[in-house]
Amino acid sequence: MTPGKLFLGTIAIASASALRLAAQVLVMPIVARLIGPNNYGLAVLAGTVLAFVLRFGDIGFGATIVRARSSSRDLDSTVFWIAIGITSALAALLALAAYPLGRLLGHPEVSPLLLYISPLPIIVGVAVVPAALLQREGKFKAAAACEIISAFVGIAVVIYGSLSGWGAWALIAQQFGFWASKLAIIEFLTRFLPAPVFRSSLIASSLRFNARLWAANITGFFAGNLDNLVIATFLSSASLGYYALAYQIISIPNSILGASHYSLFPAFAEARRLGRPAEATYASAIRLILLITAPAIVGLVVVAAPLVTIMLGESWKPTAMLIRLLAPAGLLMPIFVLNSALFLGFDRADLELRVQVLKSGLVLAAIIGGLALGVEGIAGGVSIGFGLAFAVCMHWAMRTGGISFSALAEAVQAPLAASATLALGVSAVRVTCLQGLNPVSDLVLSVIAGCVIYLSALYLGFRSQFLDDIFHVRLLLKAKIKTS
Repeated sequence: MTPGKLFLGTIAIASASALRLAAQVLVMPIVARLIGPNNYGLAVLAGTVLAFVLRFGDIGFGATIVRARSSSRDLDSTVFWIAIGITSALAALLALAAYPLGRLLGHPEVSPLLLYISPLPIIVGVAVVPAALLQREGKFKAAAACEIISAFVGIAVVIYGSLSGWGAWALIAQQFGFWASKLAIIEFLTRFLPAPVFRSSLIASSLRFNARLWAANITGFFAGNLDNLVIATFLSSASLGYYALAYQIISIPNSILGASHYSLFPAFAEARRLGRPAEATYASAIRLILLITAPAIVGLVVVAAPLVTIMLGESWKPTAMLIRLLAPAGLLMPIFVLNSALFLGFDRADLELRVQVLKSGLVLAAIIGGLALGVEGIAGGVSIGFGLAFAVCMHWAMRTGGISFSALAEAVQAPLAASATLALGVSAVRVTCLQGLNPVSDLVLSVIAGCVIYLSALYLGFRSQFLDDIFHVRLLLKAKIKTS
């Protein structure tokens, strides 16, 4: 995969995610205001249980199709039947466990939501092979279009449900709208039809890799959802609503750039197959990630208070402090995704598993330590756990990809320095010039000031690198237009 195709593929997926998230951000205030923190918390709890079930169904055979030197209908069909068998069993177990789980979690009102959502794993299972085929073939524009259309279907469903008074059920229905439309689109694009074939020999060589990837996915679930489970068990559903929404907001940059895994994984896998170094690809990727993520996270921290007031209203006010406390975790999330693509591309699922185990342990310890301070202590604990795990993860990533410290430092210095300038500059502007303004004016002027300060810092402090980035982006886009 050429650097240009990698870049444009990443941009296509990231742009689709950005458009989808922009729509969701616009919808979020409507949904949050209509259903309230308590219903939002119940829907998040049901979604957390669903995510846990789906992790068990993600046994890594989709990655087997992407990693295969040559694909075949027999391999694709074998993976399909495995996915269908496992996800069907999981759907049945979720339906049977819905009411016991509700009582165990201390929220019996979530049980009907779990029962209703139980068939969803089957839909996800049917989509495994078509999605893997799109990724392997590098059809990033098609995948991006699929994400946008299915996301807007889900958004239409949740708006209708919220306005119709469905409460937490609106968010559950959104999941069905998203996955059903996504399956229909990728099936139309790939025209995949499974053959009545099952050959275990075709996947035998991948079993060890898949077992480690599956274990990493399960462990990764706990690392990413221990906070929700602890809050739901020991605090209130309203607290979970505040926290979940703050986490969703701080995860927006990761949701945009986290999709880069889609193009980075096959790129690193190809580098491994061809014996090429990964340093240049990794350095370019982490620079692109931080150029977008770092100023976005810093900006969210600075304008958290007016943002929450405008978007969500006074009833969601505690969310602002949680955004600030979760900010370090939000900054590191997309880099964990980048490292995951590197590990899997270099056939090191064992390192991906170690990272997830380490992150789960550290996050759990930090959450337990912060529980006495309530939901704010848990938010701070999550960021501390992420930071400690990140230091070890970066060491393993640099060693795996042959990435030097000097190359890494050169890649990250511009976005980090410019973002620090943004934080200081906008804070000074708000203290000296924006005092006493209404929240809307405060937010708008702060965002404008932040954009000007950030771009000025990049241009003045790292002019040659900044102009070089713009030049290469223009060349790639012109080349793409000519070949389209």
